[in-house]
Amino acid sequence: MVNAAVKGYFLNQDLALFLSTIHRYKPDYLISLDGVNDIFEMLKSPENDDGYDTAGFGDEFVGLTNPELMSLRLISTTWLFNHSALYRSIRESIARRRRIQARRERANASAADLHPDLSSLGSSQHQKYQSAVGRLENYVRMVRQIHLLTKLEGTRALFVLQPEIAVTGKRLTGIEMQLFDYWSRLEGPLNVYAFQNLYPQLSRRLVADAANEGYQFLDLVNVFNGADVQTFTDYCHLTAAGNQMVANAIFDSLTISLHSSNSDPVR
Repeated sequence: MVNAAVKGYFLNQDLALFLSTIHRYKPDYLISLDGVNDIFEMLKSPENDDGYDTAGFGDEFVGLTNPELMSLRLISTTWLFNHSALYRSIRESIARRRRIQARRERANASAADLHPDLSSLGSSQHQKYQSAVGRLENYVRMVRQIHLLTKLEGTRALFVLQPEIAVTGKRLTGIEMQLFDYWSRLEGPLNVYAFQNLYPQLSRRLVADAANEGYQFLDLVNVFNGADVQTFTDYCHLTAAGNQMVANAIFDSLTISLHSSNSDPVR
């Protein structure tokens, strides 16, 4: 098994990683555990942007292709960052403290709303939500493209919609309730409302598309239902117990698929 997961990736980056690296190992299955990052991107992107045309390291690219645009300060700090472990450590420590402080101030200035409705959104938030609704099909289309391209390589794809604390049917523990409360105050009603409404819509579309296109889809939103232990460490990242439950559910899904298939057994 090759664990090629990358924090923060979107579906299009999963596809690029498969085509550039993973396919050479000739895997029997490609398991994609996604959903959260893509929904966030749908909510952030401009109205005419599908959320999949933004690449990272834009400033670095501009600096390499147009070095005259780089200031002396940027050049010097970039050199220090690349050549001095002490400078890099100090800079990262300062940046981390600033992020924590900014998040704390934002959360303290907001009220928790764990189950917002559409009327609780402002006009700009309502527009972002409606724009995100229109982009759900982009996610489905990207899943379909990954399925077709992996199929050409002899690989079967399993697409998994990852758990998210605002959508789970699990009875949250005390710590998880605090985490949900903090996240709702930090992110505001738009993100909470979006996940509680976009996730079910996305799941229904993927169920229908998987039946039409012949790929496998597994919705893990309710994988923790009935669990009485902490499974979330924040809005979507998991404890060891949570990861084990996810792994078990994926294993069960693959087992059922393999037993019902006439293809060769997993190598």
